[in-house]
Amino acid sequence: MINPTTSDLIISKLNEQLASIPAGKIDLRDDRTKQQWSVEIEPFFLAKFPVTQDVYFDVLKESPSTFKGDKL
Repeated sequence: MINPTTSDLIISKLNEQLASIPAGKIDLRDDRTKQQWSVEIEPFFLAKFPVTQDVYFDVLKESPSTFKGDKL
């Protein structure tokens, strides 16, 4: 039997909490100026649930929010 490494366990836990968003093209528009344009997006992961600032800081060791508060 193969024992999972710590990084394997972390990746497994992250995959449970993230949704995979595929690459694609999205059409955007500005109703004020009546302009439309298309944008290509790269694939990315999106959290399935809101993340508080304290959890974000624990993972990335930064706090980019303008409004501060561990539970925000």
